[in-house]
Amino acid sequence: ITMIDAIQGPPRTDGPPVLLRQTSFRALAEPRRFREPDGTVFDGTLRVRFGEVEARGVALTRAGRARYDAAMADREHWDRYFPATDAAMATQGLAYYRGGDPTKPVVYEDFLPASAAGIFRSNLDGDARLEAADDTGDYSIDWMAGAIGHHIHDPYDLYEKAAQ
Repeated sequence: ITMIDAIQGPPRTDGPPVLLRQTSFRALAEPRRFREPDGTVFDGTLRVRFGEVEARGVALTRAGRARYDAAMADREHWDRYFPATDAAMATQGLAYYRGGDPTKPVVYEDFLPASAAGIFRSNLDGDARLEAADDTGDYSIDWMAGAIGHHIHDPYDLYEKAAQ
């Protein structure tokens, strides 16, 4: 089974794990029979089943997420951005802990469409080509809510409620 090239997410550190580190398995090419629009049948393969390995860490506050984004842009100096203990993370307001207790982290839950997109992208054949055009799409919460016809809760509000 082929793994994707890199682990996605924050680097491994001695400090508390944050958000999500994951890697995924490339889906196996499973034999299938296909029918062309003209009715002819041919044998081919289809990649549909895949797997992933995840390590979930503590959910970050808005301040913690801003620090995470800065750290990811400067991956070589991760330790400059995050403290080495959950107690310090809690004191600095960087992550959510139940009742403010740094021994009870609120575990991060990812935004599935974004995560799934990365997994599906990892299953593209090697000869697939990337489009050079900039993606100018609006992928905001408001856009997503309109696309699915349902309200989407602000994750920070949900984490705050879980922490309380």
